[in-house]
Amino acid sequence: MITISDGILDETRWRQAKRKVLFVLKEPGADCGYKSLQELFQKEWGGQAKYSFLNLARWAYGIQNTDESAYPTFAEASDKLVRDDAFFKSAIINLKKTPSTRADRSCDEEGVREYVISNQESIKDQIKLIRPDVIVCCSHLTYLLVDKMLSGGRGEVVILEAPHPSARAWKNKKGVIRRTAKDKYEDVMNDYRQSLDWEDHTQHRSPVC
Repeated sequence: MITISDGILDETRWRQAKRKVLFVLKEPGADCGYKSLQELFQKEWGGQAKYSFLNLARWAYGIQNTDESAYPTFAEASDKLVRDDAFFKSAIINLKKTPSTRADRSCDEEGVREYVISNQESIKDQIKLIRPDVIVCCSHLTYLLVDKMLSGGRGEVVILEAPHPSARAWKNKKGVIRRTAKDKYEDVMNDYRQSLDWEDHTQHRSPVC
C-alpha cells in the first residue's frame, strides 16, 4: 500500500504567514501519483488548481487576512496571485495516509476511522510539529475525529468544521442548504470570525500539546 506524506507545503512561505492554517482532509485521492502532497502541488499546481483546492486556497487567504472589522471578499480571495500564495503558506494533511482501495475510488470512511484509531499518536505528533493557529477540518467526520483526538490538548488553537471543499451542496450551521463556492467561503469565514476573541486575536496562541 502506497503511503502519501503531507504537511507544510512550503517551509519558507509558511514562516511568512500571518496565521498558520492547517487543512485536514480524510485520505489522499486514489490518482495522486506522487509520494507526497508537497511534490504533487509543487509540480502540478496548475493542473490541481481546480474546484476543491481552489476553495482551500480562498479559505487560506481569507483566514490569513481576516481582521476584527471584516474578512476579505470572495472576489479578493479569488485573485490568482494572492490565492495561490496563501495556499502555499498553508499546510494540508490527510488523516489516513493511504488512498482508498474502493473500486469506485470513493472515500473509505470506515477505513479512515480505523486508521485514526491505530495511528492516533503519530497524527497528533504531526499536528504538534506543524503548530497551526487554525485547523480547518474539511468534513463533519474529520471534525469529529480531530476534536476527539485533540480533546484536552488543543491549547488555544481554533478548530473549525468546514464542508468538504468539493461538496456541491451542504447544510450550514443554520440549516440552510448552500451550493456555490462563494457560499462555502462565506460560511467558513463567518465561522472563523465568530470563533475568535478579538481582544487578544493578535496575541500568540498556545499550541496543541
